[in-house]
Amino acid sequence: MKKMKSSDFETVADILKTLDLKYNADYETKVQEFFSYWKEAVGEKLAEYSRPKELTSDGVLIIGCRNSVAANELFNSRIKLNEKLKKKAKNLELGFFKYIKITYN
Repeated sequence: MKKMKSSDFETVADILKTLDLKYNADYETKVQEFFSYWKEAVGEKLAEYSRPKELTSDGVLIIGCRNSVAANELFNSRIKLNEKLKKKAKNLELGFFKYIKITYN
């Protein structure tokens, strides 16, 4: 059996070039529009103390809050808020949105 040299292997960069990976700018635009809807969904006051941080691939919207008061307000209104956000996600064709997860520091 012939001994292989390290130069006989393809690099990861070479393999990635052969794949049809395209950055989906349209998806990113939709997510940004979804995030910009936050102020309208929660109201101006709560939007000052909270913001969307991330929309995970499994449909969870991570919300960051400045304090526990804002987190509590969002928690108490989460059912109505989820309904609003699901409608917006559907309009933007982000149909995989499931629910919000509230965090605070």
